[in-house]
Amino acid sequence: MNEIPVSVVMPTYNGSKYIKRAIESILGQTYTNFEFLIIDDGSEDNTAEIIHSFNDKRIKYIYQDNRGPASAYNTGFKNAGPDFIFVMDHDDISYPIRLEKQLEYLVKNNLDVCGTNYEIFHERNGYIEKVDRPFDDQELKEKMLFLPWVIFNPTVCIRKSVFEQNGYFNEKYKVSFDYEYYVRIMHNIKMGIVPVFLYRWYQHKNSYSSKTSREGRRVFRQIALIKIEEKKGKMKPYKYYQNIGLLNYYSNKLSEAAMFLALSLVLHFDKRTLKYFLSIILFGFIIKIIRKFSLFSLPIFRIAKRYFLII
Repeated sequence: MNEIPVSVVMPTYNGSKYIKRAIESILGQTYTNFEFLIIDDGSEDNTAEIIHSFNDKRIKYIYQDNRGPASAYNTGFKNAGPDFIFVMDHDDISYPIRLEKQLEYLVKNNLDVCGTNYEIFHERNGYIEKVDRPFDDQELKEKMLFLPWVIFNPTVCIRKSVFEQNGYFNEKYKVSFDYEYYVRIMHNIKMGIVPVFLYRWYQHKNSYSSKTSREGRRVFRQIALIKIEEKKGKMKPYKYYQNIGLLNYYSNKLSEAAMFLALSLVLHFDKRTLKYFLSIILFGFIIKIIRKFSLFSLPIFRIAKRYFLII
């Protein structure tokens, strides 16, 4: 399949500390027929110098004044040549077989948007968390109404025709712009997740996602509420309350979550709904502490999460 040309789009802003390993992870792919668009969103450090130190004709450097990540992504998408576009973040790595395996899976299953399973490397203590998303197209679209990052943007491969038919990221959003886009177009496309760990996300205090986590959850909740209300007429009442409850749960609105989950349970018993409800009633304070101080990687909470807690 190496005969199919693809693009890799990677925005960066002041990425000098991490960008070298990200570039090396792409240049080291087993699949070699790609162009590598690196969009410099007005960096003020030596990011450009590091990029230019690589002597590889597949790298295409594009500079723009600082306009935010959504704009940088869009610049890359619009300048990409081939129909298959892989997304990449400047402080992460793609495993060597990512392009090969993900393109094969996307083509085989006739997908428009394809993510992968991924790992989170917690730099605080070196813990590697595995995020397994065994969801097909229907499950993805159901879970997108309440679960943040159900399809993780830096793991995505997307057909360029999707942008041509549905537009691009909305640049008015500084956070959760990827979620807004995928939930906006989800009924026009077919989605899937490669059931292989092909990407490693480095979670550190300087990462964009860490700095914007609280605002990202707020905007995510705002967008998702609108989508749930749009679909309310097509849902059974218990499902509507369940979705609102789960959305509030993942948005850290635990009191509201408990209320809506209780309403859902009154109308229809569901083991998953009960598990979330009991997590709030029994461990709500602990969950808030874990989220506030990003304690997900500590051993005691890893064990709790494995056996009962949903965080």
